[in-house]
Amino acid sequence: MDEYLKLKAKQAEWRAKYECKGQGDNAFSSRMQFLLTKVKKLEDYARDLSK
Repeated sequence: MDEYLKLKAKQAEWRAKYECKGQGDNAFSSRMQFLLTKVKKLEDYARDLSK
């Protein structure tokens, strides 16, 4: 599961770079925060399931 979450975090970075191309650091930072929050929620959900 850890490898999957690492992959999802890397995908979030790639996606933010692609979606915010030419928009500046603030747009990239905001998008990364949003996408990594989704990854964190997925991690929390997986942790709850494994209890």
